[in-house]
Amino acid sequence: MVKYLYINIFWIWTLTLNAQIGGSEVFQFLDLSNSARITALGEHTLAMYGDDATGAYLNPSILNNSMDGSLSFNHNFRFEGIGNGYVSFAKHLSKIDYTAHVAVQYIGYGEFEFRDETGQKLNTFDATEQAIVFGVGKQWNRRWGFGVNAKFVNSRFETYKATGLFFDVAGIYRDSSGSFVATLVLGNVGTQLSKYTQGNLESTPFEIAFGISKRLEKLPVTLYFNLGNLQKWNLDNENPFDEEVIFLGQDPKEKSQLEEGLDNLMRHISLGTEFDIGKRGVFKLRLGYNHLKRKDLSVQNLRSLAGFSFGFGVKVKKFQIDYGNMIYHLAGSSNHFSISTNLNSFKKVF
Repeated sequence: MVKYLYINIFWIWTLTLNAQIGGSEVFQFLDLSNSARITALGEHTLAMYGDDATGAYLNPSILNNSMDGSLSFNHNFRFEGIGNGYVSFAKHLSKIDYTAHVAVQYIGYGEFEFRDETGQKLNTFDATEQAIVFGVGKQWNRRWGFGVNAKFVNSRFETYKATGLFFDVAGIYRDSSGSFVATLVLGNVGTQLSKYTQGNLESTPFEIAFGISKRLEKLPVTLYFNLGNLQKWNLDNENPFDEEVIFLGQDPKEKSQLEEGLDNLMRHISLGTEFDIGKRGVFKLRLGYNHLKRKDLSVQNLRSLAGFSFGFGVKVKKFQIDYGNMIYHLAGSSNHFSISTNLNSFKKVF
């Protein structure tokens, strides 16, 4: 029997992932945006210091005591029944002055039909991946901080299974006003514990990333700038759909070394902007841009908004509700929803 659909799973898998580097690594779901806010800001936002504990999945050094009691549920509706989600809880450990969080990141690829070489349907199966996350962070003198995440990964595609163990190590700096944040993250440092097939150790999605954020002094606006995949310069993936159509008598256009260099530099960059609207910022409007996504998912000679993202957040009594939309392709976009609350705010009720 030939398991044709196993190949199709990986095609869909690499198409929908965030940090695409040619689809050459396993467990790439670890790089998926885990919250609607992060999706709206370009899907790779690191310097989100505050009471939003969902940012600790990408950057554990932002963990701080304002996240104590934070509970968050997130789900991203993608294409053809594919969806990923994230559930997290954070707690400040006052006796040792550390903040910890536990979380689960997961993705489901939907249901598939299992057929033999003649096309006869034999069965159906699904494909899923999960990561159980535990992390701690500590802040010093309101300026410096560090954090570590541990992630145990389980992956299953039909009868093919693999597990892994990974760590994130991060440091953060804030200025005295707290309006400027800079952070450096070593993400997904680890390896497979068990493999899909014996004797075949695959590459894993290790990444070095740097991010800054700046809240403007006279405007209720925060700007985010991120540099991803610093461990690898060339992110220009060969895409057969990008081949230029050459008509008779035309000469192919070649990029100069400067153009290629600038384009490759931009592939490391994602940008985000967050606007606070209303008293105490109860409503937030967000915009983002991810150049790597735009170049990987755009179709030659067809205009699209691939790589752009947008969303909003609104505070409704004790709950924070967020929405994020990342435009992937001419075919559509993802819809990311988050709802968060702080359990400490309910203590008076009970």
